[in-house]
Amino acid sequence: MKIFLSCITVLAFALVCKAENSDTINFAQWLKSNGEYDRAVDVYLKLIYDNPSNDVLSYSILRVSECYLEKRAYEDAIKWSRNQMYSISPLVRDSLRIMLGHAYLRLDEYSKAENIYFGLASKENTNLKDEAYFWAGVAKIHQLEFRSADSSWEQISPLSKYFGTSRNYLSMSNKLQRLNLKNPNTGATLGTIPGLGYYYAEHEQTAISAAIVIGLMSWGTVKLLQNDNYGFGLLSGFITIGWYSGSIYGSYKAVQRSNWQKYNSILSKISRFSQEERNE
Repeated sequence: MKIFLSCITVLAFALVCKAENSDTINFAQWLKSNGEYDRAVDVYLKLIYDNPSNDVLSYSILRVSECYLEKRAYEDAIKWSRNQMYSISPLVRDSLRIMLGHAYLRLDEYSKAENIYFGLASKENTNLKDEAYFWAGVAKIHQLEFRSADSSWEQISPLSKYFGTSRNYLSMSNKLQRLNLKNPNTGATLGTIPGLGYYYAEHEQTAISAAIVIGLMSWGTVKLLQNDNYGFGLLSGFITIGWYSGSIYGSYKAVQRSNWQKYNSILSKISRFSQEERNE
């Protein structure tokens, strides 16, 4: 009889704990869905403390990482995910790994992100593999590694939720590769003729300004020297040479900026953020 009563007591206690955990989880989810991430993290941490060795522990660890990602506290997400990697159940450890990859990706640490994604792409889980290939492609395209990005997106199953977006990204990658880009070295060479390098970079107003300023300063320097005003003539000449050299370097950088603007007009549409984060 005593054994029976003890069993009933243990069972009742377990049911009460489960109900309490369920209420606490629901409350934490409500906080998270309303953007109260810090309070949600506190609740999940309490769940972790109260449930050191069951499914609630792993669930809460994932949700804390998710909170950090959604509030864009990426360094906190990295630190948390790395510290908890082997506290979480092996069954869901890969989910934490992919969140770690997301945190690196959002911080533009592309090589670290892609290493995690490509490691997960070798797993047997088809959904995880598709997700990993998708984000690996995003990491690669932002490094302008077009072939690697295309190869990653081409691995995604037509049944995957990432398939449609990956086809759009493949189309954008093709556009990026067909852009008519200009050579910065050519811009610098043309920049030896004041204004011409900027004109090559499609900065017409800067080209006109550079030609007028350097032309006038050169003319003024010559006039000063012809009138034996060597002090002001040498000073003017020194300033003119500085403007002229800056114009050559500026032409080089202007071509680089022009190329990047063309890239970015398309690349900015290939988001490093999930749909949920874009809706924040």
